[in-house]
Amino acid sequence: MQAGNSRSALERATAAHQAGNLAEAERLYQDVLRENGGNAEVLYRVSVLNAQRGRFDVALQLAERALAVDPRVAQLHFHRAEVLAALRRTDDAIEAYRQALAIDPSHLEALNILGDLLNSVGRAVEALPLLERALALKPDYVPALNNRANALQSLGRSAQALEGFDRALEFSPGNPVILFNRASALLSFKRNEEAEADCRQALAVDPRNVGALFNLGRAQLRQRKHAAALETSDTLLALQPANAAAWSDRGTVLAAIHRYKEAWACFDKALAIDPDLPDAWYASAMLYSSFLQHEAALKCFRRLTALQPNNAETSFMLGEVLRTLHRDEEALIAFEDALRIE
Repeated sequence: MQAGNSRSALERATAAHQAGNLAEAERLYQDVLRENGGNAEVLYRVSVLNAQRGRFDVALQLAERALAVDPRVAQLHFHRAEVLAALRRTDDAIEAYRQALAIDPSHLEALNILGDLLNSVGRAVEALPLLERALALKPDYVPALNNRANALQSLGRSAQALEGFDRALEFSPGNPVILFNRASALLSFKRNEEAEADCRQALAVDPRNVGALFNLGRAQLRQRKHAAALETSDTLLALQPANAAAWSDRGTVLAAIHRYKEAWACFDKALAIDPDLPDAWYASAMLYSSFLQHEAALKCFRRLTALQPNNAETSFMLGEVLRTLHRDEEALIAFEDALRIE
């Protein structure tokens, strides 16, 4: 293929890609690559196309070939990070985002997405400065406003988180993602009716918004709207039948209306999906305790303290169960742990 024909094929591939004709775009990109397999820009575009088609392993190989040609391009590192994140290689994705930022410290998307990713794996302390850097560059950048508020919520700074969500909604009124996130902050203040209103507004825009359904169910439970909470649970689990947290919450609703056998089945289902889900272990422990099955409750609380070693309430409840079982020395250690944590 001559140079002029190669440029023509690239232009046609780009046009097909932008028009959403991915099969044709891929065919034309491959024609260009056969002529010039060392073109980093084309390798990048074909990698993006494969990611769009869900072929993330292929996308990663192409992204790494592009970086081998030109490792100085921040966008290539950013794209590789996105692919790694899609492959659930979280640590590698974090490092790739950092490489993009080492080249371009003002890469807005990298700052925002890295911040969000860090927060999602419990590293909100690292996430917050990145999100604030993004907002220093663009104060009305809605994704970073939302993710910064989420990080503040993770850090227990709920009042500031609520202010952050309000700020994000000023720039993006009715945004369903921000609304269900704000509902989480409202729930932490027991402002259950407002949280329910936010979730309903989000669901009016996006009826399949799982986060809004999840928070709506919690708001309904706290208001003792048990029938409504079960209906919400039905809708959520129809969309995501393997959502462990949703099964756990359903169990909590069923326990509240004394349908204990069904509640235990839900907690068991949740823990079969996610054996490390704290809410399900806690709810199971409390239900066992209510039926005076203290040994079973003890097993749950021990598992919970292993998952949450710095949770004062968990250590205190462990102590209570041990005291009930007359294991006083162990109970004293648990109570001392609770006091130390507080």
